[in-house]
Amino acid sequence: MLEAIIKRLKRDKRGVSNVIVVMLSLVLIVVIVANVVLWSYQMNQLDWERIQEDLKIIDIARVANSSWFTAEGEYTVNEGSLVSGDYTDTQKIGDSYETFMESVVAQTLYLHRTDVSGVTPSGRLMNNAQQPSSQPETTYEIIRAASVYFYTPILSAGSIENGTWTLYIWASTVSSGKVSLLTVRIHLVSSDGSTEKATMGTLTDVVVDYGYSERTITISGSAVNLTSGDRIRLTLYAQTGAANDPKGMSFYYDGYGTYETLGHETRLQSPSPGGYGLDLNGTFSINLSIYPMACIQSVEIQLRYRTNDTVEEWYLKAYNWTDTTYSDSGFNNTLGHTPTTGWNIYAVNLTDKWRSYVSDEGTVLVKMQDNQADANQTIVDIDFLAVRVLVDGTRFTFQNKGSLTSHLVSLWVNNSTYHQRYEMNIFINSGENTVYIRSDLTLPNGPYKVKVVTERGNTAVFMSP
Repeated sequence: MLEAIIKRLKRDKRGVSNVIVVMLSLVLIVVIVANVVLWSYQMNQLDWERIQEDLKIIDIARVANSSWFTAEGEYTVNEGSLVSGDYTDTQKIGDSYETFMESVVAQTLYLHRTDVSGVTPSGRLMNNAQQPSSQPETTYEIIRAASVYFYTPILSAGSIENGTWTLYIWASTVSSGKVSLLTVRIHLVSSDGSTEKATMGTLTDVVVDYGYSERTITISGSAVNLTSGDRIRLTLYAQTGAANDPKGMSFYYDGYGTYETLGHETRLQSPSPGGYGLDLNGTFSINLSIYPMACIQSVEIQLRYRTNDTVEEWYLKAYNWTDTTYSDSGFNNTLGHTPTTGWNIYAVNLTDKWRSYVSDEGTVLVKMQDNQADANQTIVDIDFLAVRVLVDGTRFTFQNKGSLTSHLVSLWVNNSTYHQRYEMNIFINSGENTVYIRSDLTLPNGPYKVKVVTERGNTAVFMSP
């Protein structure tokens, strides 16, 4: 009996093992079959997609410049005002435009002490007891029909000699013409300047020639008694009605033993004088992903504008990221542009100095300004203002006639001696044409072949004539 039971258990064990082996075999067969079916499906799907792709190269041409990069936001008006329109009206030629108007701007006077002891004055402003102190370099603002004052230190009691006071005036500018009319007065005032006690001399309609030639103006006066705490004030008043204006002026008066100087410093030049002026700037960005720095040869700025004043000159400048100032140094045109009646095109090329005017991120800051403020309030219409780069590259035009989006991954340019591959990463939707520019690719001379490869492995070929 016991022996029979043992034999039966051995037979059952072999049966269980056989069942397990069979089941594992079936699982393995199912996995293999599933993978084969999936692979077959995927291969069929890829083949189907490849069949649906229909890509063509319909044109290839050399390209010498980029498209125009227009203003990214509203212009910053530093002097003047926006009348109508907005920056989007300056992004294409024709149709709408943006209008600006000049506004009154300040005249800057530089006051600076300089040793001019070699000058022999015809009179003295102060007696021995009231010598002027050193005057540090200072910037003053003055507009038409306004004044700028210079005070001596507080004086002690005494008297000022009668006779004459001599004022030496220079016009610190390289331009030609005449400066604004000035009224020059010398007063005795209280320490805070609020009370005028006596006028010791006045000159009106003072016109100073441009350049560095000296003009001596003598103001007659009489003896004046003063009390402790009084001061002498020199008033320079910018009259209205001047035909021309300065870019900068310098003044000094003579005292006893030392000479106080207001601005006799040729390196200092003021910006626009009193009058009407316009100064605005905008921000433009070069697409460095298409036009990398290494491929840029130069930069151009183009302005289309008109004004109601055909005499005033206008300038285009750019921000120099090295010198941290707006400049036109190195431009092919630094003489500005004088408009005619109607619309005008004013363009400048930054030559080989362009790199100083383009930031590492591709930003270009462009300024438009008048030559100098004048008596006429000018209206300026800007139809177009933009920046572009000059390159030596190639433009490709692709056409996707297939039913699926194509992903282009590589480009080949070949001829008998030239065989070069370029990486690509562009997508073209079904039924669309796409322009693709390579500023780092120059086509070879003579016959050549271009081949573009898609991610699915399809190719399109273009043979040059």
